[in-house]
Amino acid sequence: MALFAAMASCRKSDIDPELVTDQQIIELDETATEFTINYKTNVSSVTVIPIVEWIKVNSLTPTSVTLLLQANESLEDRKGEIQFLYEKELLARVVVTQKGKVPAEPELKGFYFLNEGQWGKNNATLGYYDFSASSYKDEWWSSINPSVRDGLGDVGNDVAVSGDWLLAVINSSNLLEICNRDGVHIAAVEIPNCRMVKIEGDIAYVTSYADEGYVAKVDLNERKVVATCKTGHEPEGLAIIGKTMYVLNSCGYHTDFTGGGNNEEASISIIDLESFSEVEKSMLGIYNAYSPLTVLPDGKTFFINSSGDYNAVKPTSILFDTTEKKVTRNFGFGGAFADVFDGKLYIFDTSFSYTTFEWENSNCVYDPVSGSISDFPVDEEEFESYGAPTGIWIDQTNGDIYIADKGNYTSPAFLYRYDKTGTQVAKINVGVCPGHLAWDWR
Repeated sequence: MALFAAMASCRKSDIDPELVTDQQIIELDETATEFTINYKTNVSSVTVIPIVEWIKVNSLTPTSVTLLLQANESLEDRKGEIQFLYEKELLARVVVTQKGKVPAEPELKGFYFLNEGQWGKNNATLGYYDFSASSYKDEWWSSINPSVRDGLGDVGNDVAVSGDWLLAVINSSNLLEICNRDGVHIAAVEIPNCRMVKIEGDIAYVTSYADEGYVAKVDLNERKVVATCKTGHEPEGLAIIGKTMYVLNSCGYHTDFTGGGNNEEASISIIDLESFSEVEKSMLGIYNAYSPLTVLPDGKTFFINSSGDYNAVKPTSILFDTTEKKVTRNFGFGGAFADVFDGKLYIFDTSFSYTTFEWENSNCVYDPVSGSISDFPVDEEEFESYGAPTGIWIDQTNGDIYIADKGNYTSPAFLYRYDKTGTQVAKINVGVCPGHLAWDWR
């Protein structure tokens, strides 16, 4: 393609010095593999010299030159120069810039699925669902690491994936299992009574019930805990916004399940990541907040569940604004499991009452913009066959809803898949006490 013309009309000695020193610039996109420069000159023999290795002369005529580009595999832009000479005298020079390689859009390949297993049985499993094969392998981690320990461990409590890291929190084994995202075991770091994990670069933050509650900072490259930060009692979910970490102190062990009302109020610890210290604690006015911190689309509001005391204090759920550092809404119904899709919050809850000795469901869709609440896509009758629902996750590519059911807590159970209209499209056989999912984008 012709990119510019009229470089020079004669030898350097006959050209105005200002025209000689003026650089012409050619900007190429990341897909360009060759380009042509057309020029006019009274000189019959021109030498073209690329000053960088990634540009080569392909063909040269008295009026044009075609150049080839070596593919730019870098994400960074690059810059080079081409010189036009006659008998070693510079006629003109051209600066060529090319944009860096456009990174490929990540694709959703599948998901990692952590089954908690039965307490005391050492039968937690980490499986993988492959979308391309439409198949799930429950003993996926064990098949990759047959000689690591005696299985994954006892009670899988959380799973996370980011960058090259795949992590699983094994609560009763007191371990953070560190793998690459292909499932290959790298190390296991001991953290007593570990609960949930968040990955930030090459650092993992893990909540722990031990020592009255703290967060462990784990350097994944060094495979060890490098710092701890005290929180409140029984810390559960955690989230990072900018340089601040928020940790939900559930106070679950400090809840009076007899109905006597001697309950400790749940709170959020606000932690400065640079100093790794708690700078503030916000009280929430709820109890037994066994919950992750689900971030709403505004990036600053958390949805938090409260299971109550299973007696007089009923389950509820709240919104917490991290900017105002206060509760902005109390829904009046439980929300143990939630996920965001298309700007809305899908809430799924099942709570047990010591008063009625029955499970009670509350499922809905919340629109944070309008504040309205609408029906959950999946029909309520669909849940009557469930033993104990334990989680909801939504595929961001198509709106498919996944809901886990622990069944009888002792046998391999199921993960149900519904399309966004609520129609069941799959019933996946998983492990014992299914409970935690991490999407595999790559």
